[in-house]
Amino acid sequence: MKNIAKFLLPFLFFSLSCNFYYTERAKKAYNAGKKLKAIKYLKHIKKKPDVYHRIGIIYYEISNYDSSVVYLLKAYNLKTDNADYIKDLASVYKTLKDTTKALMYFKKAYSLSPDSIVLNNISYLYFNTSEYDSALVYANEALKRYPEDESFLMLKALILQYKKDYTQALGIYERLREKGMNDPVLYHNMGVIYLDMKKYKEAYEIFTKLIEASHDNLSYLYRAKASLGLKKFKDALADVDHILQEDHNNFKAVHLKYKVLLNMHDRALLEKFKKEYKSFFELKAPTSR
Repeated sequence: MKNIAKFLLPFLFFSLSCNFYYTERAKKAYNAGKKLKAIKYLKHIKKKPDVYHRIGIIYYEISNYDSSVVYLLKAYNLKTDNADYIKDLASVYKTLKDTTKALMYFKKAYSLSPDSIVLNNISYLYFNTSEYDSALVYANEALKRYPEDESFLMLKALILQYKKDYTQALGIYERLREKGMNDPVLYHNMGVIYLDMKKYKEAYEIFTKLIEASHDNLSYLYRAKASLGLKKFKDALADVDHILQEDHNNFKAVHLKYKVLLNMHDRALLEKFKKEYKSFFELKAPTSR
C-alpha cells in the first residue's frame, strides 16, 4: 500500500501542476481575446464537466455552434443535474433553430431549477412555431414570478396579438407605454393592430411618429396602408413613392401602389405604372392542381 502511495503521489502532484499551468494559460489567452488558443489550453486539462462547459461556452462565443453543442453535451452527460449546463445547451440549440431540442433541454432545466427566464424562452419557442396557446401558458407562468418585467409583458402582448386578441394586447402595450417604455417595436405592433382593427386614424398617427424618429421604409409602408384606409390616396402615393425611390423593386411597395392607383380611378397613371413595372405584372400565377 505504501509503495502504491509513493508511486501515486508524485503523479497526482504532476497532474495538478499541469492543470494549473494550462488553466492559467487559458485564462491569459482568453483575456487577450485569443479564444481559440484558450480552447487549445483547456483541452489539455483533465476532462471534467466544468472544463467541457467552459470550452462549449467559448465555442459559442466565436459562433462555432456545432462544436459548442459537442462540448456542452459532454458536460451535461457527466453532470445531468446541473441546470446551468442544461440552460446553456438549450440556448445553443435555440440559436441553431433546433426548436425540438431547445424545448426539451429548457424544460429539463426548469424541472431542476424553476426560472422565469427559462419559462420565457419556452414561451418564445412555442410562439415561433405558431403554438400560441402553449406559448401563452408559459408566458403567464413567467409573469406570475415577475409581473412587471417588460420583456415578459412584450412577449405576452405579441402572443395575444397573433391570437387576434387585440383588446388585451393593446392593453399591455398601453401599460408599457405608460410605464415609460419607448421601444419602436412596441409602437409598430400597436400600429399593426390598429390597421387590423381598421382604426386607420390611430395607425396613421403611430406610424407618423415612427417615421419622424427613424424614417424607416417599413413605417412608410404601413402609414401608406393607413392612408389608403382613410382614402387619403395622395398621401398613400407619396409614401410608397418615397420607398420606391430608395428601393425600386420593393415588391410590397409596388403591390400597394397598384392598390392605391386602382382606388384613385386614374387610368392614365395606372397604365403608366404598369408599363414601368411591366415585369411584375407579367408574373404568372401558379396553376392550381
